[in-house]
Amino acid sequence: MIQISEGLVGKTWLEIGGLTNLSEIKKLGADFSKQQPSLVEFVMEFTKNLRPDVRDLGFYVALVVWQCFERAFSKRLKKIPSQKIIDAYEAFDSELGSFVGAHDKFVQRKGETLAEYAQPAILLYVLETLFEEEGDVELTEDEQGELFTILKVVSDCLCNSIPEGIRDEVPQNLAKI
Repeated sequence: MIQISEGLVGKTWLEIGGLTNLSEIKKLGADFSKQQPSLVEFVMEFTKNLRPDVRDLGFYVALVVWQCFERAFSKRLKKIPSQKIIDAYEAFDSELGSFVGAHDKFVQRKGETLAEYAQPAILLYVLETLFEEEGDVELTEDEQGELFTILKVVSDCLCNSIPEGIRDEVPQNLAKI
């Protein structure tokens, strides 16, 4: 699978973070809702009990992740059905549950496999955003964990929404970044 570069992630993050025109921000959010309604619904549902600033951060990071995939794969992503999102959530939740009471060496080895993730630059962006020391939003460990789970599911679902025929093509726009 073609990997999204750290350059594209950084450029996307800076562009979206630099938006100041409220109508542009609302349009981007509306486009996200139109292109991936079930994914947006998932993010909204699973963040609804979090503090407003944490909920906003979760939506913002999901928006950046979605835009990275949109830009990398030339807007050819399939709409993700609700059941695929639920399946991805349950699979990841089950995987996380397997760590409870696990020996430290096992957990460390499992953590090292994150480097083998299909889109490591996306995962790195999510981790850096959630665990940065001096971020705009101070997150508790529980909030970090909840948002990480949600955003990992978002990323996994977007990875799986790339049509088979283009997964290994190098899109023209990636050749420039």
